[in-house]
Amino acid sequence: ATWATVYIGITETLQDIEMSSATDGWVTGNDGAASYTTDAGASWTLANTGLGTVPDYNDVDILSTMSQTLNEGFEDPTFPPTGWHAKNILGGIEWFRDATTSHSGIASARVSWDAAGGEDWLVTPLLSIVTGDSLKFWARKIFTSVYEPDTIEVRISTTDTSVASFTDVIFKSSVNVAFTTTFERFVFDLSAYNGMNIYIAFRHYDVDGNGMYLDDVEVGEPSTVDVVYATGDAFDIYHTTDMGTSWNPFSHLDPSQPWTGEFYSTDFIDPANALTVGTRGMMNTWAPPLDAGTALNTWIKSGTLYDIWAYSASGNVIAVGAPGISGTTYDQAMYSTDGGDTWVVATSDSTPHDFNDLSMVDSLMGYACLEDHFVYKTTDGGVNWFAVTQPAVSTSDLEEIFFVDANTGYTYGASGNGYKTTDGGTTWSTLTTGHGTSTIYSSYFLDALTGYTCGSSGKLYMTTDGGATTTELTSGSTTTLRGLWFDNANVGYYCGSSSNVAKTTDGGTTWTRIDPSISTTLYDIEFDDANNGIMVGSSGRTFMTGDGGATWSFENNSSSTLYGASVEKMSTDTSAVYTCGSLAFIMRNAHVLVPVELASFTASVNGNNVTLNWQTATELNNLGFRVERKAEEQSWVEVGFIDGHGTTTEPQIYTFTDADLASGIYDYRIKQMDFDGSYRYYQLEQEVEIGTPESYDLSQNYPNPFNPTTKITYSVPVDGFVNISVYNVLGEKVANLLNTNIKAGNYELTFDASGIASGMYLYRMESGDFVSVKKMMILK
Repeated sequence: ATWATVYIGITETLQDIEMSSATDGWVTGNDGAASYTTDAGASWTLANTGLGTVPDYNDVDILSTMSQTLNEGFEDPTFPPTGWHAKNILGGIEWFRDATTSHSGIASARVSWDAAGGEDWLVTPLLSIVTGDSLKFWARKIFTSVYEPDTIEVRISTTDTSVASFTDVIFKSSVNVAFTTTFERFVFDLSAYNGMNIYIAFRHYDVDGNGMYLDDVEVGEPSTVDVVYATGDAFDIYHTTDMGTSWNPFSHLDPSQPWTGEFYSTDFIDPANALTVGTRGMMNTWAPPLDAGTALNTWIKSGTLYDIWAYSASGNVIAVGAPGISGTTYDQAMYSTDGGDTWVVATSDSTPHDFNDLSMVDSLMGYACLEDHFVYKTTDGGVNWFAVTQPAVSTSDLEEIFFVDANTGYTYGASGNGYKTTDGGTTWSTLTTGHGTSTIYSSYFLDALTGYTCGSSGKLYMTTDGGATTTELTSGSTTTLRGLWFDNANVGYYCGSSSNVAKTTDGGTTWTRIDPSISTTLYDIEFDDANNGIMVGSSGRTFMTGDGGATWSFENNSSSTLYGASVEKMSTDTSAVYTCGSLAFIMRNAHVLVPVELASFTASVNGNNVTLNWQTATELNNLGFRVERKAEEQSWVEVGFIDGHGTTTEPQIYTFTDADLASGIYDYRIKQMDFDGSYRYYQLEQEVEIGTPESYDLSQNYPNPFNPTTKITYSVPVDGFVNISVYNVLGEKVANLLNTNIKAGNYELTFDASGIASGMYLYRMESGDFVSVKKMMILK
């Protein structure tokens, strides 16, 4: 294919193009760009009068109505539809209704693989064609693999529905060439048949390959007026009915949507239903041509979120941060009661201050520290928040809060400030933190007396008397430390700027630096236990470990800076991880800390060999798999070991073949082993039987004819020498497929004829007194 550059006369970036026919189409783009063509792009007319220049119009859609002679979407269970005909020349597979895949609605017409030479016809009712009529349909192929290229044709008959009468071919192509695995629209002009009565046939000719789906078959005359829609504005979709002479806005927003932003695309599900999607997951449905929308997914909060907390037993999740608009919206806190599926903005007084950090004591009671030295409290799981006594009158910010129980808590912030309460925030005492005038960003307390603080310039302090005194620890860093987490009195971690991560195993006396290998600012670190943890930071970067920080796997799950993380145990081997950050971003991963999640475990038998196949969905700290076998009335024995992939969230496939087994019944299991010595067994559900055939047998190859490979199965009842060879019709050997001693059993081999010419061939099996010869056809 070749491409030619088309200049449309504007310099703005173009975002979308839509053609309503082979000649007519529109483009839209940045800064209010909109132009149309009526001559297949040879010339373009600027048509953006009334479109604002501020938004970028990311999507353009043309809604054309048809005076329809035919409109068939195959929704009725009756197939073929009334007046239609389905025919198959070989009398086998033919077109049928498929209720699993469709372009619109719930069903389509489908034709599957048929034997080579099969012709499957789907014929419309008799149609009366008038001036301007065209044929439109949507189609896709079935399989992603490139099988032998079956052919699709669209044919016309002006007399009757017999196959021989469809002499006019208006479209012909290989299924693999014409179609992808997504539905595409095809349009054909029927002007050659004006004033005539015709039948239209979809002929699928089989070679050995790909079937297809057909949906939304329409024949009719396009309307003289197209309605063109431009999507991009935060509040309105613009439409024109006069080729862009004027554009008129209408709102598709749901009145319940508190926030809006840029919209990126509109799709017309059908002429009466549209879906528009945009930033922050916004999705609205509406009815053309003009209709107020219904929100399917609502953006309920703007502004940065700084911290998040989750509790799996109740499904409670709380996130806090900055207001969407300072002094106008009071949406600094939001909560969920269903694990984060839905969210509600919490109720608080009209404070304009950011909620900088969160500390929950239990599922109901918790505290948040704010700008200007404010502290707020909830007693109902984050639904309502109210101010407690201000630790001090100040305009500096509190950055960190940590409550050990309902009464005892600590809060820290700018200028080295630190405060303690022992009565749930009613009164506060000032602490000497040791940080001087540096900001304290994080703290972690093991109990009411023992805790740690960290902050600017790599400063790290410890207290063992509830903050009355502090001891400076050698962090080994001079950069800002932003996150602290301790598993016990000995093992702890910090993280901060410049990918600064370190671990202590002696209660903070010494720290060993950990290199996550990617430079970033890390804002929070949380662990599920001593081994499994997560760090989050700038540009959406997340790092996971399953071996106590020895190694970290990197993921980049968003472009938003992540400030907070919460890890909550859900079951013995499953934890939920929540992160939050800029643009009110919240992410949940319910399986990130599964040690090894096995997706499947199967076995297959070929002769005296058993092949085990298993797949993991995720792996964490996975050393590998020990393969074990047990024969009848015997003990388990190890027969092999397959290395694991350590820590990964990508699916992994494993295969192991247990070869040369004697006849009998066997059980198999795999022992998944972690680097820390922990393990778990997975047993194959079914027994595996290695049988002995009663007689020799050579089966017909399949497929046949073939190109370039075919499979041959054979059976051998006793141990012995077997030869299988291929000969041409002159008796000359062209391939030696097997020539060795084998054990009794059932076998299968693959013959690759890539270097052999087309034609008839013979394949011969000989073993002892047994000889069998069969024919095969190579067809290229």
